[in-house]
Amino acid sequence: MDFDRYLEAFRARFNPILAAFLESLRGRPSRVGGAAPAVFSEIERFTLQGGKRTRPLLVSLGHEAYGGQPDGAILRAACSIELMQTFLLIHDDIMDHADDRRGAATAHRQLSVSAPVWGVTNAEHHGVTLAILAGDIAAAYGMMAIGTSGFAPERSARAQQLYAEVVADEGYGQVLDSTAMVSSGCTAEDVANTAYYKTARYTTEGPLHLGAVLAGVGDGELDCLSAYARPLGYAFQLQDDILDLTGDPLKTNKTRGKDILEGKRTLPILMGLERAGPRGREQIEAALGKAEPPDREVVAIVDLLSSLGIFVDAAKRVESLADEAKAALSACAVPEETRERLAEFADYLVRRNS
Repeated sequence: MDFDRYLEAFRARFNPILAAFLESLRGRPSRVGGAAPAVFSEIERFTLQGGKRTRPLLVSLGHEAYGGQPDGAILRAACSIELMQTFLLIHDDIMDHADDRRGAATAHRQLSVSAPVWGVTNAEHHGVTLAILAGDIAAAYGMMAIGTSGFAPERSARAQQLYAEVVADEGYGQVLDSTAMVSSGCTAEDVANTAYYKTARYTTEGPLHLGAVLAGVGDGELDCLSAYARPLGYAFQLQDDILDLTGDPLKTNKTRGKDILEGKRTLPILMGLERAGPRGREQIEAALGKAEPPDREVVAIVDLLSSLGIFVDAAKRVESLADEAKAALSACAVPEETRERLAEFADYLVRRNS
């Protein structure tokens, strides 16, 4: 079975468990009353719509790597990562002033519609307020997914501690993304540091660790998984940065050149600043310094970076990082089938276009 079919089969097993877990939570907001059911419905809609489910897959693979069974217990625990994702994306959309996510309105836009029901005149503020709270609630539900998954108390407690650490680290990663990444003094080291805390921790390393912890492993095994997960997390972020500038908006569901619009100095941008001549650097800096550079300036920068070979070299770097991740698997004492799936997952991330 190729990886795409394997992932599709995993989604077919996981999605009903995720939906059932959310359904089991419905009574709580119903008891609260008022706008609580509407906020819960938005959490549910946001979590269930779309999503590749690669993070819960890594939870399952991390569990299987050290003797765990791919049963309902680990899939219930893996719901925590999807709810963490809901929490992070809802808040990220607010920070980015985004209107769309996965082909639909963002949570704060959806929730702003209910303002007249409650007599609120500032619909935008109302939507943002409820969306922030929805994200917070989703994060708490993630903890509950682990606690109700049926694992031994000591393993559940360790997994919940890990979950909290990943949430905190991702928050600090967002701090770096909002400060160091938009600074004129941003360096490649800043980019790598941000990629680890903002992306790798909850996209690759955290999910694998969560599954392994619930299998009862020690720190040595976690270090082995980190040697695979960290370069793969960097590759994931760099691929995102490339797609931001070159991807098809119909496939990515994102505005092309969003990083330029936000003034972020991603690795392709830093490479461009390093290679471009004085006029090219001035052109890039001018666009990064504007609150809303026009589309033609964004297109001109993308063309400039392309002419400098930035995207070709960045893609090679993505492949190199994926190869580094796959090579690290040889040092991990895991079943051959799991090793092969993790290697296939690395290749999957490299070739994705959305």
